[in-house]
Amino acid sequence: MQELIWGGSIAIASGVSKAANIKKSVALIGDGGFFHSGLNGLMNAVWNKSIGTVIICYNHVFSCTGGQVQAGDGLTIRGEKSKKIEFDTLCRAIGVEYITKVNPYQIRDVKKVLRREIYRPELSVIISDAPCVKYLSNNEFESRFKVDDSKCKGCKRCFNYECSAMEFVQGKAFINPETCVGCGVCKQ
Repeated sequence: MQELIWGGSIAIASGVSKAANIKKSVALIGDGGFFHSGLNGLMNAVWNKSIGTVIICYNHVFSCTGGQVQAGDGLTIRGEKSKKIEFDTLCRAIGVEYITKVNPYQIRDVKKVLRREIYRPELSVIISDAPCVKYLSNNEFESRFKVDDSKCKGCKRCFNYECSAMEFVQGKAFINPETCVGCGVCKQ
């Protein structure tokens, strides 16, 4: 799902839940969208006592516009050192009480946090904090992965997670070593 009105997902989720008397909403927003206008929506959600979960995808770049740095990394647009804006500190400052950071590459941990926060009867924020694989170098993680041909049955279950390195070749899963960054999601 793309963000409507760059950074508008929080305001839209909060507004629709109030207008339609929906008990729970979930808003997904990128770090760039959050800095551009999502923060305003979160302040309004706090102010209006909204119940819902906001997931901030902190991937360390403005990924939808080409991978520029953003305020959460402590660099200016010219690459000069600057103050690092901390998402959790910012959310806490405007009144969000329940804030959890997760590493999106740790699937089991993410599922556990999602189950807890989606059913929480208050407003909560999940900060999904990890670099975008699109902008990682091939040596960001320790190892590359490959499929054991003797165990692959060709069921395509491993394709449940989007990965540009995963391919289906001659009825079997294949991980392209040229594009694998070694995040480990496929192994999980």
